[in-house]
Amino acid sequence: DGSVVRDCFVIVFAQDPVHWTVQTRYVSIARPGLDDLYTVRLLPGDYYAVAMTDVEQGAWTDPDFLSQARDRAVKFSIADGEKKTIDLRVTPAPVF
Repeated sequence: DGSVVRDCFVIVFAQDPVHWTVQTRYVSIARPGLDDLYTVRLLPGDYYAVAMTDVEQGAWTDPDFLSQARDRAVKFSIADGEKKTIDLRVTPAPVF
């Protein structure tokens, strides 16, 4: 409905599944800050971003989870030093 949602996760992950590994800098998750913004630091590249509710702890490290999440995600690219704002709709997390 266009209102700010604080009770969700924003998951940002590389479009290339090769980077969907544990402890990678190509997958990031955020919760809202005091300013109601979700902020992540990314390496330059092509990414997906998705806002989800009820995400199980660590699910974002599972390639199967990310594969399902990308169907609901917004694609974007970011260059070195670039800042972007992306509006996302909240979706339920995939069920395994």
